[in-house]
Amino acid sequence: DLYARYLDNENIRLDTLLEAHYKNVAKQLGYSVKPAEDFVNGLAYHALNTKQFTKAKYLFKMNVSNYPESANAFDSLGDLYNETGDTANAIKCYKQALANKEIPETRKKLKGLQEKK
Repeated sequence: DLYARYLDNENIRLDTLLEAHYKNVAKQLGYSVKPAEDFVNGLAYHALNTKQFTKAKYLFKMNVSNYPESANAFDSLGDLYNETGDTANAIKCYKQALANKEIPETRKKLKGLQEKK
């Protein structure tokens, strides 16, 4: 895997590496190219699951920026905020995800957080 050696190094910004790589590819092709949402999401969840919260946040935010209509991108960023105890931002992200598309699992997460308040 191209980025495997960077996954567990907390000091390396994968989002910055991806952005530079895809800008270079876009320049060569002559049109805009973004990293696939699922690919970035997988990297971000790996970072989240290994407690690399800053790395995960940058990657999840990259997906939200690249795919603002994606319910999954906002749901995933909400998962990061939920995991790190930032309930207010988790709720905002889950609400935005649901505004983009109704997802029962997201609705359940949002309800759980709202009931805690």
